[in-house]
Amino acid sequence: MNFVTDIDKYIIKNKQTIESLEKAFLKILSSKYVDGFFETEIGKTDLDANISNRYINALKHVVPWVGKHINLSGTKMIEIGCGTASSTAAFSHFVDQINGYDIDEQYINFAKKRFEICDIKNAHASLVSETDLCRTLQEHNKGGVDIFLLYAVLEHQTVEERLETIKTCWELLRPGGLMVVTDTPNLLIYNDVHTSQLPFMHFLPDLTYELYSKKSPRDGFNSHFARNKFDDKIELGKAITRWGRGVSYHDFELSLGAKYKDYIVANGFEEEILSWLGVGLEEELLRMYVMKHHIDIPLAFTRFHLNFILRKDGQTPETELPAPPDFSIIADREEYDKLSDALAEKDRELGLILNSKRWRLGNIIAWPYRSIKRMIKKDS
Repeated sequence: MNFVTDIDKYIIKNKQTIESLEKAFLKILSSKYVDGFFETEIGKTDLDANISNRYINALKHVVPWVGKHINLSGTKMIEIGCGTASSTAAFSHFVDQINGYDIDEQYINFAKKRFEICDIKNAHASLVSETDLCRTLQEHNKGGVDIFLLYAVLEHQTVEERLETIKTCWELLRPGGLMVVTDTPNLLIYNDVHTSQLPFMHFLPDLTYELYSKKSPRDGFNSHFARNKFDDKIELGKAITRWGRGVSYHDFELSLGAKYKDYIVANGFEEEILSWLGVGLEEELLRMYVMKHHIDIPLAFTRFHLNFILRKDGQTPETELPAPPDFSIIADREEYDKLSDALAEKDRELGLILNSKRWRLGNIIAWPYRSIKRMIKKDS
């Protein structure tokens, strides 16, 4: 399949179609946003992302990336958390059938309208409750599925929901089928660009997260927890999760076992993904840390956004997984190595001191004086 030619053909260039999509989006989804949001530059960017940019990114990058690992023609595909159906619509041009599921009725209503406006016949969008998602998937797909698409969705699920979703999708995959995880924020990265736009925010305990959210520069998010009080800790945790927190390799190891590593056939360092999401400093630092400490995880989980594909039954890829590009920020790497070596030397010196006879003897001699000092301090 010539993806370049086919992708260009499906990019929406008709002005009337774009205007119809924008009108439908504002009519159906404007209540999700604060008044006047779409008159701001950020609002206009968000609207463009929902109407065109995400659809084009899926067409240009994700479709050909997945198409390298399976013949899309004739396949049955399911998208979990389809949202406004940008990626659902992108894949609809290449697969036989694609069904999207989401827990948000407004998103589903717009997804259906998108299919209608764009004359897409082989795509469907279904509303499902958060508690019935996996049961519904099992009921609707008893014959199995060729591809599960998890596009920017796992980070919005609770841990329980996420583990159950991964397990269920894996069980329903046909032999040789693919689980595609893409555009998913990595929980192990320092900066929470996805939600709060603050460093370390996604690492915080729920209550600290709630209180600190007002410092976020993101309109809507920074006032959300002040407007909505959560007396129940479980509900607070779920509310935070729905905004999006992050995903890590732990989720896949818990869901699929240690063999999850053997199922990976694409790791996010392929040309299709790198041309969309280049490698940044934080990713390089995380990769350095993983390599330096010999942490046995796939390098797919060192990317800022997780983009990887798992194949059912652990069929190995025809070619080796691509290696990450060379560390591009040499100065930072040299500084990192220098500081790391200096710290290791200090640890070594401290270890020698703590294990020396002189230090132990000094500690024994000093103990009575420390005890007297504590007693005096206590009495005073």
